[in-house]
Amino acid sequence: MARLQILELPEGSGDERPPFVLVIDQYIPQHYVLGPNSELPRDEFADFAEKIGARAVLAFEETIDIPANDVPLDENGQPLSLKVRIEGDFERLRDQVQEEIEYAQGRITRTLNETRAQQTEDGDSLRIEGRDLPGKVVSRAAELTEIARDMDRLAKWKNNLTDALGTDRTRNWDDIRNAAAELRRKHDAQAEELERLRAGEEPGWNALVESTPGQWIGRWNQASAKERLSMAGQILDGMKRANDCFMADHEAQIARLKAESSGSAEA
Repeated sequence: MARLQILELPEGSGDERPPFVLVIDQYIPQHYVLGPNSELPRDEFADFAEKIGARAVLAFEETIDIPANDVPLDENGQPLSLKVRIEGDFERLRDQVQEEIEYAQGRITRTLNETRAQQTEDGDSLRIEGRDLPGKVVSRAAELTEIARDMDRLAKWKNNLTDALGTDRTRNWDDIRNAAAELRRKHDAQAEELERLRAGEEPGWNALVESTPGQWIGRWNQASAKERLSMAGQILDGMKRANDCFMADHEAQIARLKAESSGSAEA
């Protein structure tokens, strides 16, 4: 498939723009006839250079590589790209805006002090010594003042945000965004864990009434750490007593005593 390339030529003193040559490689020659009565074929690039402002059009069947047009490629054969990240220096920008405001305000003050100004009929410009001075100075000062206020508000918001996140105020916006994302991730994880722990809870726990397992879980989750330790101690103590009772076969002994007591009463 034919390729189009530009070969720049040295610029002369009389050139209005840099001269160049249009280079076409991998080209398959084609000709066309002007009309039914014409016998000589016409080159399809005839007069083409003049139309595009080139010094000449060079067509080659072979592949022609122009070093100046080479594009560096990566390991995958793709053109290399340059990524540039620009981080705003808000402190420096605010200083620059403040300097512009002071300059504009000083210019207004000097103009009003050194000349006799009167407002024109349209109310949009000043007439100084017979010539109109557009009100761009005033509007520019007002615009810069508003920008400075916005920058102050932005700086305060950034400080408040970094304080709330517990990060350094000198961090850039990428660090602040990452800190906020991490905080959100932890919040979601804690909410999920809390939902898991409270699964199965039932309301209506009453210390004077035998509770259901769901009511007991609800009471456990609402108890303080001290209360949970006390409840856990009671549960472990009850489990130990139940185990001792089972190992000593207390139930069988109680049944035998009841039977002996019943036989004595009948006699």
